[in-house]
Amino acid sequence: MTTTPITLAAEPRTALGHKNRALRRGGFTPLHVYGHGEPSLALQCATPDAAHVLAFTRATAPLTLQVAGGDDLFVMVREVQRHPVTDELVHIDFIRISRTERVRAHVPVRLEGEAPGARAAGATLVQDLHEVEVEALPLEIPSDFTVDVSGLESSADAVHVSDLAAPARVTILTDPGALIVRIVQQRPEALEEAEAEPEPAEAEAAAEAAPEEESAEA
Repeated sequence: MTTTPITLAAEPRTALGHKNRALRRGGFTPLHVYGHGEPSLALQCATPDAAHVLAFTRATAPLTLQVAGGDDLFVMVREVQRHPVTDELVHIDFIRISRTERVRAHVPVRLEGEAPGARAAGATLVQDLHEVEVEALPLEIPSDFTVDVSGLESSADAVHVSDLAAPARVTILTDPGALIVRIVQQRPEALEEAEAEPEPAEAEAAAEAAPEEESAEA
């Protein structure tokens, strides 16, 4: 399914290095665009606009940067830097892409439903893989893969990458045999150990014996 990329207005940036702090205080976020054999660009955009795009656009979605006084740029988000305390935007890196060239991206795997096998004593549902790598045209990258776990009834059941249904022109690159989700059953002896209560008398006796041995050696 082809989607229409969202747009983000940007403009050339003259503030570099330490001057970016003043830029951020003025309500703008520094941007960096690179890749596809073109010179890198230092841009900026209004921070509320950038925050809106990041909040309501999936990580694998392409964007169009509308640069004032320049050409539109077709890009994907490569890295988002945030302040470790305030979580405010610090910097965004974009990579140029082409609408007609296949790109690689990591697509999240989401679980839905309830696994009957996870309700058994000592059993739990374990998700081993949270994303898979795909190759596709930028506008055809899936937003996610959904896995229904309602068919997992015992520890013999599992879902592998090979079980995922990819759109026609999307290639999954992750190992087909890789586990996505499974039911894990603890061994009976492990359950018994976890449920067993400690013997307080034995623990106290060991604690009292330790000082006496040390004093005897001294």
